[in-house]
Amino acid sequence: MTKHFPELAPLIKWHLTSTDGPLHYVADTVYHADQGKLDYARESAVAPDATLAELSDESWLLARLPALMVEFRAAVESLGFVYEEVKS
Repeated sequence: MTKHFPELAPLIKWHLTSTDGPLHYVADTVYHADQGKLDYARESAVAPDATLAELSDESWLLARLPALMVEFRAAVESLGFVYEEVKS
């Protein structure tokens, strides 16, 4: 996709992310980390520089989630969309 729409490249990392957070954020990240698939784990965690040890640590993942969501919100709003959290 970035070949045809290079201006969207910075947004690809937010694929499958909503105001609830990245889909299966902890489960997918830990699974890929446990399988030794560092690139997949980093992608699932939206953490390109994370170590395998960090990606295997659920506490580390959950601790960084609020800051990650602030970054996601900024990306959404930079596109002119209204970011509205759905309260259940």
